[in-house]
Amino acid sequence: MNHSSNGGKEIVVIKHGGSTMNDSGTDQTLAQIAELHNAGAKVVVVHGGGNRITQLSSALGIPTRFVAGRRFTCGPTLDAAVMALAGAVNKELVAGLLRVGVSAVGLSGVDGRILQTEPAGPEFGAVGNVAEVNTAPIELLLDGGFLPVLAPIGISCADGAIQNINADLAASAVAVALRADHLLFVTDVPGVRAGGLVRQHLSVAEAAALIASKEIEGGMIPKAEAAIQAATAGVANVRIIGNSPSALSEGVARQLGTAFGMSNEE
Repeated sequence: MNHSSNGGKEIVVIKHGGSTMNDSGTDQTLAQIAELHNAGAKVVVVHGGGNRITQLSSALGIPTRFVAGRRFTCGPTLDAAVMALAGAVNKELVAGLLRVGVSAVGLSGVDGRILQTEPAGPEFGAVGNVAEVNTAPIELLLDGGFLPVLAPIGISCADGAIQNINADLAASAVAVALRADHLLFVTDVPGVRAGGLVRQHLSVAEAAALIASKEIEGGMIPKAEAAIQAATAGVANVRIIGNSPSALSEGVARQLGTAFGMSNEE
């Protein structure tokens, strides 16, 4: 499905996870992103980097704890998150993409008020849910042939405070706002397991039931919630996929991972 509004080019939003990025610069996902970009797709990368926040927090003596799969963010943790995500991880990803020939530009959700947030709840600390996405800066870059790389740090609608955002939920919000054709969550497992098997398709209702029954747990909870949000809002191809050498092209071709849809039918 091509949107005439984007010049017939498909929009692909990729969530590049903290768990699938490595520090050695030999990130095989980047070559796949380059391939999609060079084939003419409009690609936006939203990245995580939780392991780097944990490492930095540990070095700074800040305790780490999670609430329902999301990082509790006190003031010092927020500083560490901004440093790790909008700083180190974002620039390493941009540099990696530049090395494989992609004109990447790094941004955070604070820049140009791209990701406008409201508090996720006091139990999470300085964590925001995306209330609104200003797509104008992203669209300007895409129209100029650039590939935006977005760090999941947002700015509060209420008071302009910086808030940490779960990267999966940020990617979903961006995909919905851009009316993307594809939203691919790249992770270190081949999809959502239920009953010991990787499910090829989950309806929104089935996915919600698996979260409720705690069969989907830990870090997979926000991924599944984000996938449900995007599928419900009409993104046609929403998938949680692994990080095999051809994962992105197979994900775009609807051949891999767990697809989320409104019904049981693709």
